[in-house]
Amino acid sequence: MLAQVSDLSQKDRARLDKYFAALLKDSKNKDYRDKVYYEMARLNYREKNYAEALKLLQKSIKATTTNPLQKSYTYLLAGRIYYEDLQKYRLAAAYYDSTVQNLSKEAKTYAAIKERSDILREFAKQYTIIETQDSLQALAKLSPAELDQRLNLYADAEIAANQKEADRVAALQKSATGPRSWPRAPPAAATPRCPAVPPPTTRWPLTPRRPPAGANGISTTRPPWARRALTLCGSGATGSCRTTGAPAARPAARPTRQPMAACRWPSQAMPAPA
Repeated sequence: MLAQVSDLSQKDRARLDKYFAALLKDSKNKDYRDKVYYEMARLNYREKNYAEALKLLQKSIKATTTNPLQKSYTYLLAGRIYYEDLQKYRLAAAYYDSTVQNLSKEAKTYAAIKERSDILREFAKQYTIIETQDSLQALAKLSPAELDQRLNLYADAEIAANQKEADRVAALQKSATGPRSWPRAPPAAATPRCPAVPPPTTRWPLTPRRPPAGANGISTTRPPWARRALTLCGSGATGSCRTTGAPAARPAARPTRQPMAACRWPSQAMPAPA
């Protein structure tokens, strides 16, 4: 690919960066973004821009979906940078070990990479032991006051690192769960001032239901307010009279519901004021 070219002018490098950006933006290359990031890292590696190359290699590892072979190449290049250029042997040993885990055993370079991985693992172990012994001997040569000061610095640095890690974990948990939302009471339904269906323009009075008619077609019952008082008198001038069947009071007329003058419907005009 074009990333194999190391001697590039500023104009060619800008054109190449634009080309890589277009490849990453194209949705058709979603499954090949790990390869694009890897080629970008190789370009920066040839230009000895190791920090940028390692960042791009990390993006390539995260973008890998269904291509373990590409991931093994990415781990291998990172291991080479840490081993040959930066001399960080523990990190180099870790990346070479990841390369062996992702690389197929049938690959031609598997045996050589596996051998280097084993050597680096043992070397990193011995290097750690030597580094620890050197640090302990350096501390033993200090005076009690200087030793206390150095130990306090180490302790403060360890406490700060632990607190930073705890804050990071808490932030991740908070972002994963989100803010707690308490259930809210449903809003009270507003009382409509006007009915959904407009009232009729003409209201007819309701007629009481008639009682059933008798055999001759004449009603045998009468409403209470239609009853009349009956006066019964005895014979003679001194006969006493009494009144029976006092008429019942007629019930008050049911108030007629007036139409709402304040309501307006699309098909009905507002009545004129009286």
